[in-house]
Amino acid sequence: LHTADGMPTLPDDLLPLCRLRYTEQVRPQAVETVRAFSQSGVEMKVFAQDAPERTLAVLRQAGLGRDDSTPLRAVSGPELATLDRERFERAAVENTIFGTMSPKLEGQVVDALRARGEAVAVVGDGVNDLPAMQQANLSVTRQSSSPAALSVADIVLLENSSQALLRVLDKGQRIANGLLDVLKLYLNQVGYLTLLILAIWGMDQGFPYQSKQGTLITIGSVILPSLALVVWAPAGVVPRTHLGWLLARVVVPSAVTISAATALVYRFFKLTTGDMAYAQLAVTYTLTISGLVLVILLRPPFRDLTLVGIGQGERSGDWRPAAMVLALLLLVLVAAQIPLADDLIGLRPLQQLVDYAVVALAVLAWASAAVVLWQVRPLERLWQRLHS
Repeated sequence: LHTADGMPTLPDDLLPLCRLRYTEQVRPQAVETVRAFSQSGVEMKVFAQDAPERTLAVLRQAGLGRDDSTPLRAVSGPELATLDRERFERAAVENTIFGTMSPKLEGQVVDALRARGEAVAVVGDGVNDLPAMQQANLSVTRQSSSPAALSVADIVLLENSSQALLRVLDKGQRIANGLLDVLKLYLNQVGYLTLLILAIWGMDQGFPYQSKQGTLITIGSVILPSLALVVWAPAGVVPRTHLGWLLARVVVPSAVTISAATALVYRFFKLTTGDMAYAQLAVTYTLTISGLVLVILLRPPFRDLTLVGIGQGERSGDWRPAAMVLALLLLVLVAAQIPLADDLIGLRPLQQLVDYAVVALAVLAWASAAVVLWQVRPLERLWQRLHS
């Protein structure tokens, strides 16, 4: 197979029996994982030692980049090395494929993404991935990876399958969404009680409710619903919004309107009956029912009911929270008929049906006002401007 000069050659009478073609194939499990992460709002980025074009072809096998609305953009390591800090960060955010990357550049890209406020997880298996894994919020590796990668990994895939990450994402989203809803309930109560106490005490009208009635308000409208919201937490995408604004946009309008509606209820019953204890009882009903209605607004039973980040479409459609609210409401009404409830938690029936109508009207007015305020988009732009 060589000439006299040592050069390789083939005989003229050689017959080809077959053609061998070698290509990179993406495992079906990896394709499913990539698609699931993409649908969950996780932005995928790929570091490669090869040219970006070759990696682009592999990613298209996984179904990425086929949608024109989300095209894949690529950049090479030598290009990144020539950029200043600002353009480097912009390139790190805008591009999906990073080809011919050195380990140092991979770490710099992860650092740039974190500087932009992103939470970054890096999947690596070799020594070259160490800088990126060390800079990431979460580092993931396989059991068959190098000892260096195993030493810095936060998660080790024992079965060497990336599908386990989908379960991690699902659990993480459920925990985050559940905690956010619980925070909204607790902060809402702290806000409206503070405003209500200041308003009624400032008008020299006494205290809005008795101490034992406060136990009913907290347990019935916050503690029990919080347990259910955590257990039934959905796995929807966690809003990519600053935590302060995410809570403030719900809590502030809700707390202000609840305190205003409840203060009017207190003053109405105080003036019409002249009985402070009865006015406090009406306030107890109003706050308890309002807290239960807020649970429904946080987890709407209908998927088409969305309230600007309050009831996200993917987080609604579960009837269990609404059923729990109805059960708790019936429990409160039934417990009010028991004489022992008056001694323990200061709960007894209202005197007339019209009194229940006044409470229901106040709750409806609060819910309507809160929903309207939640729709006001300029408030979000004002918060973002103040935060920046």
